[in-house]
Amino acid sequence: MLKIRLITPDGQKFEFELTIDQARIGRGLDNDIVVPDPSVSTNHGELLLKSDGRVEIHDLGSTNGTHVDGVRVESIILGDGGVFKLGNVDGFVISDTPSAVTASATSEDDSVDDSPKQVAAAPANQYHQHSAHSAVSTLGGTPCPTQKRRGFGLKAKEKDSSGSALFALAFCGLAAAAAAIFMILKMGA
Repeated sequence: MLKIRLITPDGQKFEFELTIDQARIGRGLDNDIVVPDPSVSTNHGELLLKSDGRVEIHDLGSTNGTHVDGVRVESIILGDGGVFKLGNVDGFVISDTPSAVTASATSEDDSVDDSPKQVAAAPANQYHQHSAHSAVSTLGGTPCPTQKRRGFGLKAKEKDSSGSALFALAFCGLAAAAAAIFMILKMGA
């Protein structure tokens, strides 16, 4: 079973089992995996479980992007030990089954809190040791084209000129009616 481990910049650690073939991930509560960090977009991306035991991470046009090895990507397929970033949140792909990918180095920061965390999606019951320096498979990595990047959240709305045009037309009609009434009253006097 594949798991996704997320570590926020403030040190919060979350782990989620991928029990469905497709899961939405983001800050919004309507996602399958909720990441409570402001650098993650409301609907940041999708995780697609592949038949070969890997996971495809597909960015949905997030504001701060999805990165692998410091490169912003639109879509990438990662196996056990894959390392990625959602906004400023570090992500790791972890498998319960032994694999050929091994850790190349370890550090003190690799130790993980053994207490379970509860977040919107059902996280795994416990954490397993895993190196942040694991090998990354970049097969299928596609840089995200700049013109396709779009964000979520509050944006400045463009003014709707059709309402202004209707208001101007109504004002002109009222002015013409007022002028006609004034002329009729002037002629009658």
